Amino acid sequence: MKAIEERTGVTSQIFHNEIRPQALPIVMRGLVKNWPAVKAALQGPHECADYIADFATDKPQKIGVGPPEINGLFHYDEDLRGLNFGWGQESVTNYFDRLIAEFDKAEPSSMAMQALPVDEELLGFEEQNPRPFAPSHATPYMWIGNSLKVATHSDAYENIACVISGCRRFTIFPPEQIGNLYMGPLHFTPAGTPISMVHLTAPDYEKFPNFAKAMETAQFVDLMPGDALYLPYQWYHHVESKTKFNILLNYWWSDARKDIGSPWNALMQNMLSIGHMPPEQRIIWRSIFDHFVFQLNGDPWAHIPPHARGPLAHVNAEDVAKVQQYIIEKLQNRTA
Repeated sequence: MKAIEERTGVTSQIFHNEIRPQALPIVMRGLVKNWPAVKAALQGPHECADYIADFATDKPQKIGVGPPEINGLFHYDEDLRGLNFGWGQESVTNYFDRLIAEFDKAEPSSMAMQALPVDEELLGFEEQNPRPFAPSHATPYMWIGNSLKVATHSDAYENIACVISGCRRFTIFPPEQIGNLYMGPLHFTPAGTPISMVHLTAPDYEKFPNFAKAMETAQFVDLMPGDALYLPYQWYHHVESKTKFNILLNYWWSDARKDIGSPWNALMQNMLSIGHMPPEQRIIWRSIFDHFVFQLNGDPWAHIPPHARGPLAHVNAEDVAKVQQYIIEKLQNRTA
């Protein structure tokens, strides 16, 4: 593996004019080193927990808890009928108490508070710890846990991930490596997004031989408090929290329109409608998708006058409603 490219002294202008347009991951060392939360973390876990708890509501939050024998790897159980950990609820303050109580245990439980919505549950935190470069519509989430391994996955967002406490190793893969990552079920996931079936820290190359090809493209970085990583849209990443108290705050955003519908919904439908066709028919539909969806031949509507291109070309609010209604009617009539 090679190290992810690093930059220091990144400004908003550098980020938006140089880094984002390249759509490549970049480590930004010390980007949030002046956050009060980071300074509290450098004093110790108790001080960091107290600082964050002062902003927290009393509302119970979703937490994952796994037995010591999973060694921090939140994943499926052996026969893929369930998960190797369980979900529960706890307030932020009580969760910190439980997490810290695991410190001195020889075999601690694996604990994670996943995707805590900062703007809703840590009131006033952002005023003291301002977002770095992420747009106003980016959603901040906090991830709090002990020594954990989050399986390789991707997110349908751009991402700036900032370490507040602990050390996190990110191992990343470009989107085109999906065929070598051995993704798990799409309909049943541990936390909402499909994950790789390969345990990166102990890969079984006999069972997953093509994973070796993915590792040839892998990049990694160890992020310390105050460091940040920019991950472009849909880059795959494995995250290993290497210390007993770890906090990360990330910002997710996408500039894609939200009113048109999810690409995942389209994928699922097309896995059914096209994925089960005879091979000679599937190959034809690949050409059709390349032309109309991925536009590999340029604008597919360029030869048609604008007024005659129809709702799929204009895509205003009225057109979206028409197309969605058309799809619903077609789905209801399975023989069409």
